[in-house]
Amino acid sequence: MPNDFQIANAAALTRMQLFAAIGNVLTGRGVEFGAGADPFPVGAQCQVLYADRNTNENLKERRYFGDRELTTTHLCSDLESMEGIADESVDFVIASHVIEHTTNPLKAFDSAFKRLRPGGRMVLVIPDKHVTFDRDRPVTTLEHLIADYTRPSRERDWEHYIEFFTKCFPQPDPLHSAGGVFERGDDIHFHVWTYESFQEMVQYARQKLQPWSSVWSQRRLSDQDIEFYFVLTK
Repeated sequence: MPNDFQIANAAALTRMQLFAAIGNVLTGRGVEFGAGADPFPVGAQCQVLYADRNTNENLKERRYFGDRELTTTHLCSDLESMEGIADESVDFVIASHVIEHTTNPLKAFDSAFKRLRPGGRMVLVIPDKHVTFDRDRPVTTLEHLIADYTRPSRERDWEHYIEFFTKCFPQPDPLHSAGGVFERGDDIHFHVWTYESFQEMVQYARQKLQPWSSVWSQRRLSDQDIEFYFVLTK
């Protein structure tokens, strides 16, 4: 698998065309986290293991994807720990609209780098805070992300729950609303990024944590789209 990753005229493609173009470059055996009702499109040359920290029954109970049919989950695992996946055992890791649900994104980079074979790729699709319900939240700073990596803290995580129920889905009593979700351990959007701030985190990871050989990225394709894209190659 080559160490470079290119999509010709990516900015001119539609969202689904870009998804397909990325998926067609992938080969071998990989894992997708949090596919839900929208598995990432990959070519026939790929074998995909679907993993999620939530069971399908839990997702149905929470009506996370409404009444849509859910992708069958093969493994109960999460993007941060990647428990159950052996080191250097997969050719790709896919996480579309998942990394914002992690309390420790830099640990997710660590886990992916360890599980990928040389030349393997981590495919990330990330919501842009400017055009989602996170628009009123401050961008998560690199310093905060480093603190989550070096000094994980439930107290720090709790602050995200309060912010989420104050600025994203305002509640009459944010503390009460956040408390139940926090105690159950339900995931929320812990962190919020712009393209530039996510790029800063990736650059830090490459310089200080994992020697990714190359990084490809693409900004939002249009004003109607809500996400940007990164592909990290080991």
